[in-house]
Order: sequence, then C-alpha cells, then structure tokens
Amino acid sequence: MKVLTLGSEMRRARIWRGHLAALEEVLGALEVVDFERPQPLNVFAGEVAINIGNHQFAGSKLLNAMSHELYKCTRLIAVCDDYTSPPATQVRRAVAHKDNIVITHMPTLLEKLGHLKAWSWAKQQWTVDLNSASWNMLPMLLNTPKHPGLLYYGACRPGRLDLFEEYLDTALYPVTIATSARGRKRFEDELFITRAQYITEQLDIPHSLQEYAAVVYMEEALHRDGLSQQPANRFYECLSAGVAQFFDEGSCANLRAAGFAVPAEWIVNTADDVQAKLPFVDSVRKCQRALWAKDYRGRLLEQLKGRFHREGLHRG
Repeated sequence: MKVLTLGSEMRRARIWRGHLAALEEVLGALEVVDFERPQPLNVFAGEVAINIGNHQFAGSKLLNAMSHELYKCTRLIAVCDDYTSPPATQVRRAVAHKDNIVITHMPTLLEKLGHLKAWSWAKQQWTVDLNSASWNMLPMLLNTPKHPGLLYYGACRPGRLDLFEEYLDTALYPVTIATSARGRKRFEDELFITRAQYITEQLDIPHSLQEYAAVVYMEEALHRDGLSQQPANRFYECLSAGVAQFFDEGSCANLRAAGFAVPAEWIVNTADDVQAKLPFVDSVRKCQRALWAKDYRGRLLEQLKGRFHREGLHRG
C-alpha cells in the first residue's frame, strides 16, 4: 500500500495529517507518494493506493500525471471527511472500474450520493468515526480565556449560511472568525458580517483554541438531514482544548445518535440564547470535559484495524 498526497495540502491541512498518522498507527510506516515531487513511472503498479486530500487546486497537468499512474493500481482507498470533496475527476476516471473503498464518518454517503458521478467510483464504504482522529486532549486551562465571546473557525460553507447570520452577525457579544482570506471575503461580501474580528492566519489547533471562551457547534443542512451521525472534527478539537461548546439545536439529533446526550442548558437557537449562556462558560467547559473525555482516537484505531484485517489488507 502507498499513500497518494500533495505535499502542499498535507502542510496546510491538519485534518489530513491526522488521517495519515492514524493510518500509520494501524498499518505501520507507509510510503507517501507526493505528486508535487518527481515520481518514477509505475509508482502505483500492482499497489493499493490510499488517497488523502482532495487535490482541488492541483491543476490539470498534475492531475493527469496522477491519473496515468493510478490506472495501474489494483484499487483505491480514499479517506473522505467531506461530502463536497470527492477525489478529483481525473483520479475517479482512472479507478472507475476497480473495487474501490471510501473511508468516511458519513454512514449514508453512498446511499444518498452514490448515484452521482462524484461518488459512483466507490464500490464499498467503511464507516468509522474518522473525525475522532482530531482528538488530542490538552490539560484544562486554569486562567480565564484571553478572548471573550464566540469563536468560529473554518470555511464559509454554503450549508451553514443561515446559522452564520444568526450567531456571528451580532453585536450582543464579541465574535472572532478565523478563516482564509477567501473565506473572509465571503463572510464580508455575501453575508455582510463586518463587525467580527477576523484572523486569516492558521490557528494552531487545538492549542490556540484555549485562548477563546466558547464556540457554537453547528451542522450544515445536509448533515442535519442525516448524512452524518458522528460529531465533526471541531467537536473533538474543542473538547480536546477545553473550550465551552454551545450546540445549535439542529445539530443535536446527530449527536444523540452518536451517543452524546446534550443537556438542554447547552443548546441554543439564537444569538440571544448564546448571550445568556456566555457568563457560564467556565462551568460548561469543565462539565463537558468531565462528561465526554474518552480515548476516542484509540477507538478509531480499533475500527480501522478491524476493517483492514477483514479486507485482508492488514500487516503482520
């Protein structure tokens, strides 16, 4: 087995680095094939290729080079934590008739989207709690967080626009948005969220999160309709950091399905609800850590070991 990546993506995306680390804990050291570096011909010939990353900005020349080599692999295993980011078209075409696998936390991914060209390349799905690769528990911060109010970090995703407008476009409490320069432009130009403090450099997750008082855990519309029944990366990241999480009511059904019963006092529907609960962030974060801290990463590794073993792809 060899891993297909782009070095720039792996440097930029902590989540994909976490996926690679989890796979190597299960399978041992893997040869990583970075197509931004020169590669020998037939690098994937007779090999199982494991794809990490979506290669969204790779460019046609690089993607065509990947495709040429992937035609020679025996099958593709793609690690996917985002239904909007399937492997690139050239990658999908190269492996279209192979016995491919998608590893995901979304139990109904192929059931709901498998008829689409973006996902029809996958012949089987391994559902594991992939996002728990982000679990990295830090000691609880004893001091008051440096930044009061609410933090949102991540992209301006289309399926959350209504929630962004409700929780982030407010003067009721300070709001910090950590996003890319492109994300900031979308927040400001499309949603007119101009009162927030913006950060466009990457946060050191989960360590930087400890500087912030609270987040609102929210899910986009398709996840609220049952595509995913496992917590998002940010749930594990914020729990790792000991940041108080308030939960948009629309996200609670999936959390309950995953075994996380959210008490009513942590659930919000409006910015007014958040404002009323912010004075209690210290007790909230401590209660959440006491209630939910477990070895989530260890559980994920056992899930992956079982899957690779049943498929005859384990080592040793």
